[in-house]
Amino acid sequence: MKIIITGASGGIGRAVASRFLATGHEVYGIDLLPAALSGPGYTHFTADIKDPGALPDITDADILFNNAGTQNGPDDIGDNLRGTVNVTEKYILSCPGLRSVLFNASSSALNGQEFPEYAASKAGVVGYMKNVAIRLAPRGITVNAISPGGVHTPLNRPVEDDPESWRRIMDVTPMKKWMTPDEVADWVLFLTLQNRSMSGQNLLIDNGEQDLNPRFVWPTGTDGFASGDMKDMIGGQKVPETASDTRRAPALSPFASLKAEVCRANLRLAEEGLVILTWGNVSKIDRERGAVCIKPSGVPYAGMKPDDMVVVDMEGNVIEGSLRPSSDTDTHLELYRRFPGIGSVVHTHSTYATAFAQAKRPVRIYGTTHADAFAGDIPCTRDLTDGEIGGRYELATGQVIAETFETRGIDPLSVPAVLVSGHGPFAWGKNEKAAVDTAVTLEETAKMALLTERIDPSAERAGEAIIKKHYLRKHGKNATYGQG
Repeated sequence: MKIIITGASGGIGRAVASRFLATGHEVYGIDLLPAALSGPGYTHFTADIKDPGALPDITDADILFNNAGTQNGPDDIGDNLRGTVNVTEKYILSCPGLRSVLFNASSSALNGQEFPEYAASKAGVVGYMKNVAIRLAPRGITVNAISPGGVHTPLNRPVEDDPESWRRIMDVTPMKKWMTPDEVADWVLFLTLQNRSMSGQNLLIDNGEQDLNPRFVWPTGTDGFASGDMKDMIGGQKVPETASDTRRAPALSPFASLKAEVCRANLRLAEEGLVILTWGNVSKIDRERGAVCIKPSGVPYAGMKPDDMVVVDMEGNVIEGSLRPSSDTDTHLELYRRFPGIGSVVHTHSTYATAFAQAKRPVRIYGTTHADAFAGDIPCTRDLTDGEIGGRYELATGQVIAETFETRGIDPLSVPAVLVSGHGPFAWGKNEKAAVDTAVTLEETAKMALLTERIDPSAERAGEAIIKKHYLRKHGKNATYGQG
């Protein structure tokens, strides 16, 4: 089948487009941004859906997924409602073989939370969906909407990256998780490919935010409800903080905030394309309590939630959690012991960095992009001995990483990543966001290095002066980069 997807270059739209392509369908992507996907079956159109004249002429689509939109932008109503109307009215006329139309609304359409124009625009989408469903029913076309609650997308990252806001949101989210874009894609494919009887319905998929917890509130950032300063609201009134208030959520684990942060960081590995299947893990240390939270062993990223995370002490004993911690836990713990300045560790098997590790080669510093993040080459460790492999292998992996930095005089805070010979990359940072950022940067840096060497096998390493200049522009007390 052929599917039109608006907002196909990121978040939910990209995940849905990828899923349709992976299952043998063709996708027409429409977005203001350039294409994020490529390959057989994908055709991209750069267009503003608010301009009906800018929409591409498509006549053979079977499915329309209205996904494009903004949140607290300069024109939410125009982007989310008027643009959606433009797209729908064009293609329900131009595509005679259309069999399904699906709208991406929001739980805000039902509860009025979040930003005023955003909530109004999404409520309008739901109302418009019902109008379209009535008109298209005689043609046998199913028309529905989904209203997700929290979804891990770049649009929501400012809230997710604020630990206090994230903790408060998880405190009042019954299932203690948000959806991933891939989970949303599951619903989209079911409603458009398999469903042939349900129409005119808005499906709420919000991890119980509304029906199971009347206290849910989003940090709107308007009218005094700012991120990190949320109020508990019911019907627009503050909930009194009394011991007898039965509407309050049950007491949480003392590690609830830590587990939510680590879960979010692990999910981001999948979003960034650094992991597949169950490969990779993120941990974070609470040094005051001597506790480390880490991804459980062998658990898929899809559907993973904060309660799945495992908290261990510095000897690896489980403090909290019903699952086994990652098999790499001893490596993480050794890095925390040997590198006291770090707060989070990431391990992946990302393609380019792992290729260098398998070649037992460092990632040489060829230019300023590398130098912006790392003060030198990304080192590769020596091979582990047979004795180390046969003994406490994961601990020995951490030890050989620390040995690499200590014997070569490398500062682990200036070069916050390493390649374990024959294995793969580890990266770290002051917190989980910084550590994942480093892992993302390492993978891109390794890719650039490989391409550089393909273009010129004799390419020279960058000079120390330019390395120092670029690294110190972004790091240290005299850094000049950014607005800080």
